[in-house]
Amino acid sequence: MFKLLTGLVFFTTLVFANTNVEVSVELSPAGSFQLKSNKIKGIVSKKGDTYTAKDIKVAIKLLSSDIELRDKHVREKLGYPKTKFVILEKAIAKQGKGKALLNVRGIKEKIDFTFKEIDKRWVEVNFSLSLKQFKYEKISYMGISVDDKIKVKAVLPLK
Repeated sequence: MFKLLTGLVFFTTLVFANTNVEVSVELSPAGSFQLKSNKIKGIVSKKGDTYTAKDIKVAIKLLSSDIELRDKHVREKLGYPKTKFVILEKAIAKQGKGKALLNVRGIKEKIDFTFKEIDKRWVEVNFSLSLKQFKYEKISYMGISVDDKIKVKAVLPLK
């Protein structure tokens, strides 16, 4: 039993070791920050030259900028605790480009993305989105506002 549990822990560590998401946020009049998480649920599948994904989930609670007050504000803006995840509901891609349906706080919007296969086990996905797409108005705190354009980079397991 111990060997089975040790093997399971080792396998889980291998599968999720490189999985991560980084959300880059620019601030105005100056500055920026990144939200990061290394806990993403879901995988990308490859069949021939077509890549697909369904229900890729990032737990809102686990997104971190390393500043507790900022993390609290971000979670509130993302609808936590009522909304638990940001979900890439479905995606299809070929030749380095794809389209996906992203669900943020129950608002679903189509996004375009680029990707590259890092190796036979990992795919890197990059996209930008507009906060206005997801019905966010100007977000600010103490005179510092969040720019409308957000950049996202994710590394996902490939099957």
